[in-house]
Amino acid sequence: MDFLNNYILSATSEHIALLKYLLILMFLIHLPFIGMIIGGTLFSVIFNILDKIKPNRTYLNFSKDLINIVAVNRSTGVILGIVPLLVITLIYAQMLYTLQLQTVNFLIYSVIMVSLGFLMFYVYKYTFSKREDKFFFHILHGILGIFLFCGAYFIFIGGLSLLLEPGEWEFIKNPVYLGLYLNGITKYLLFVLSSLAITGGSILFFFFNWQETKIDSSSDYARFVRNFGIVTALVFTLLQPIAILWNLIVMPETALLPSIFSYSAIIIFLLLFITYMLYAMLKNAEKKFGTRIFFLFLLTFLITILNDQVTSGNSIKEQLLLLTYKADEMKNELKIKRGIVSGTAEVSEKIGASVFSRICSQCHRFDRRLVGPSLSSVLPKYENKEEELMAFIHSPSKINPGYPLMPKLALKEEEIASVARYVLKRLKSMSPSP
Repeated sequence: MDFLNNYILSATSEHIALLKYLLILMFLIHLPFIGMIIGGTLFSVIFNILDKIKPNRTYLNFSKDLINIVAVNRSTGVILGIVPLLVITLIYAQMLYTLQLQTVNFLIYSVIMVSLGFLMFYVYKYTFSKREDKFFFHILHGILGIFLFCGAYFIFIGGLSLLLEPGEWEFIKNPVYLGLYLNGITKYLLFVLSSLAITGGSILFFFFNWQETKIDSSSDYARFVRNFGIVTALVFTLLQPIAILWNLIVMPETALLPSIFSYSAIIIFLLLFITYMLYAMLKNAEKKFGTRIFFLFLLTFLITILNDQVTSGNSIKEQLLLLTYKADEMKNELKIKRGIVSGTAEVSEKIGASVFSRICSQCHRFDRRLVGPSLSSVLPKYENKEEELMAFIHSPSKINPGYPLMPKLALKEEEIASVARYVLKRLKSMSPSP
């Protein structure tokens, strides 16, 4: 993260708000897709191996069809799998700018591992035609892809969960130690269960509802695929409420906001509704809820993402306020240096007189020294240089070693412009009284 800090500036409040919305969008694009990639690859490899052990045409066809459906093509893998993850990393680099924690470094590790995982994944997909001659090479890349994906998202989710543990930021320097925190482990478990559940839902949707990949629903192969999709989605959907409740138990108390319980209740309700539809499909072959189930899974992902953003956003809210403060300060300073304030701020002699009376007169007089030098001795050099005087008032620097450094004053732009105009006008009229 240190090298990224060299290229990142503090964000304004508008910028931060935009980043939050963009972050939610990137998560929504990325997580369901990567969940289907992980689940699809896992089940494809399992049935591929089962067919090798005991040849079964149904297993082989399902293994091949499943990987073709979830993989789509390499461009899709890059657009939905790698680009959003990279954007998420850059957004967190912006939001966590200057903070001494390793989250962004962990996200960078995840991007690298996911990129390698997709490389293995597509080698596995495109070597299906050479499966009989080079089975070990073929299956090895599928297994390596699964391990790389699982490892990457353990680090990814653990790194983001670390945001809820401010007391541990200075101690966690290695992703290995992320396994010591139950909050991160339960979130990772929930991600795995969600990935396998949406994989089951995607099987029902893409094999029986998506026109381009739809199969004949009356065949024995279709019955096998349908039953596998239903059972897979049902089992891993039923396990998710347990993981959600466990996560609430181990979550740091500071993260337990009222909205967290509301989001969790909505997610559990949706999961129970999905369970009802899956059970109905299992009992009655005529029921066709595949499309509804798939989109309800996407909705649970969205609510989970919103839930996580609320908890993590609350833990770094002071950091975000600090970033916006620094950005506003830099913007104001830049405006003053460019002389923009004098052209846009409302300059009022009345405001200038008030500021001088309340603040400046505590240290300065026109005709004599007080805490600072007499204004009649230092202001002449700013004659016809109002912008320079404004810049000095905004960001004072030590000029005369015989006097203390003037403190930085909490003045608005119009107050700085007005008091600068006021004192220069007073100097010009040679009025000695403050």
